[in-house]
Amino acid sequence: MPQAFYRRQLPHLQCDDRQHFITFCTDHRWLLPGRVRSIVLESCLHDNGTKLDLRVAVVMPDHVHMIFTPLINEPEMEVYSLAEIMKCSKRLLRSQSE
Repeated sequence: MPQAFYRRQLPHLQCDDRQHFITFCTDHRWLLPGRVRSIVLESCLHDNGTKLDLRVAVVMPDHVHMIFTPLINEPEMEVYSLAEIMKCSKRLLRSQSE
């Protein structure tokens, strides 16, 4: 089974065709107002069915939990990377909050 390994602050190991548990926090643990939490949830749901098979997304006041399985990028014939999935979700979040 192919695996991709990359390093940022912590090591991340991606196993294709497996569910991944992801947690990410707000900058400086900033508490999100209710309206902004709705935007964050929309951002998590945006690529569901295209880049990921989302099982659950929980938006907490200062962080988010997601469980999903990356899907296959048909034109490239490879599994979407965790980095690409998270980059898209966070980019969409930034554009909606501005």
